[in-house]
Amino acid sequence: MRNESLISSLSRLPNLGVIACNTVFRYKGKTVDPQLVGRELHVQALLMGSVNQRGETLRVVAELVDAELR
Repeated sequence: MRNESLISSLSRLPNLGVIACNTVFRYKGKTVDPQLVGRELHVQALLMGSVNQRGETLRVVAELVDAELR
């Protein structure tokens, strides 16, 4: 599944807002501070992760991060 397909699927979930690809791709491949990104994007949480394929094996790593400071 391509990133765009995953984002499209997530955007159909009720009560979940999804930020446009063009907005979030500036963070791709960078080490980021979730709280800083949360403030920049005005969001409460970030879904961070990666999708990698090696041969027949698909590896999906996902982490839901609280972006609000406590």
